[in-house]
Order: sequence, then structure tokens, then C-alpha cells
Amino acid sequence: MNALIPQTSRARHAAASLLLSVLGLLMLIAAAGYGMSQISHLRTQIQEQEEDLSVLGIEADALLREVEAIRDGSIQDLIEGEFIQAKAIAVPTDQTTVAGGETLPLFNFIVWLNMPYARKADIQEVRYEFPDPSFLDKEQISSEASNGFAVGYVGWGLLNSVPITIVSNDASAENGTIDFPMSTRTQIIVDSEN
Repeated sequence: MNALIPQTSRARHAAASLLLSVLGLLMLIAAAGYGMSQISHLRTQIQEQEEDLSVLGIEADALLREVEAIRDGSIQDLIEGEFIQAKAIAVPTDQTTVAGGETLPLFNFIVWLNMPYARKADIQEVRYEFPDPSFLDKEQISSEASNGFAVGYVGWGLLNSVPITIVSNDASAENGTIDFPMSTRTQIIVDSEN
């Protein structure tokens, strides 16, 4: 009977070794499968990142072209590229006036240019025309770059159009012109107390 014990023990040992080998192989296959899925996932992420980088490269190129246009363009080029825009606000006062037999509220109107800071030094002055018979001062001129070459008036109404001439410091450069549709592009500040 002693002879059978070692045989059984060896068989058990062989079976256990085989079982461990099969389990080890299954674990290796599972690890390889997991690794492959992770590699696939990482490849997808890399591809997405490369696509994002490509989009960023295109956007960076566009921004560089804008910077070059702002830096190198004429004043009129900046106007046409909408890098220089006229802006206006109307702030109510607590005063009124009579016009055409009607009592109308008065506003402080301010008109200015929104433009790249780097190009303000290229501007000598900005001329605003207010071609309405009710205006005593039909042309206002500003050379104050720090406030966007702003001008203003107190009145009861907006003009349909305010011609603006931007005069360059460079006498050989072309001046820029804007036909500002003041009546449709003015932000009217609402009096919150009423």
C-alpha cells in the first residue's frame, strides 16, 4: 500500500501543476487582452489629441494672420477687417428739452472707437461729423487715444449716420473712414431708478 501513496501524490502534484499552468496561462491571456484593450484605448486618445492639436494649429495660424493684419494693415484694412469699430452709448440725464412742441428727455451721447491698443499710437486724431441742422458743433475732433478717441454731446436724439475720419500720424498713409450707423448701433443705458 505504500507504493500507491507516492503514485497518488505524484498524480496530485502533476494535476496541481497542470492546473496552475492553465491558470497562469489564462492570467497571461487575460493580461495580454487587457493590455491590448488599454493600448487600443491609448491609441484612440492619442488620435483625438492629434486631431485637437491639428485644430489648435489651424486656429493658431488664423490668430497669427490676424496679428499680422493688425500689425501691418492700413487703417482702412483694420476698419474693413472689423478690428476698428465705432461704438456709442446714450446715458439719460434728468433734464428735458422742447423740440417740435414736444418735451423730450436729454441724453449724454458718447461715441468712440474700439480698436487694438497697439495701433492707437498710429492715429493722430479722429474726426466725427454730426451733419444735422440742430447741431451747433457739426464736427468734433479727438486726439485722446486713452479713451478711444471719444467725443460726446448732450441731446435728445440719434443721427442715422455719423461719418468718422481716422487721421494717421503718417502723412503718406491713407486715412480711414467709417460711416457709423449711430441710430441702430447705440447702446441706450436704461435709468434703473424709473
